[in-house]
Amino acid sequence: MYPGRPAALPSELWGVVGQVSRKAESAYAGEVVGLSTRDVTLTSGMRHEHLLTIRADDGQEITMEVVSWVYSSFAVGDRIVKQAGARWPRKAA
Repeated sequence: MYPGRPAALPSELWGVVGQVSRKAESAYAGEVVGLSTRDVTLTSGMRHEHLLTIRADDGQEITMEVVSWVYSSFAVGDRIVKQAGARWPRKAA
């Protein structure tokens, strides 16, 4: 079907898997500069998105969607670290 792609994985899902993989591969350290939520209307109902805005030490601003328990563990001003291979960032020690 597609070179390098498992035949059992539908091609429309491959992009989602690739996005998750790229997020897990990224690494940065910085400071939480914003917390926000938004409601998204879907045909099946509402979805609540939890967003962290981070200013990385290199000056880049990153906004990422996280699950609710990760979102609730941060406050504006917290130092944050995302290690390569980790799915979610954590508070810096």
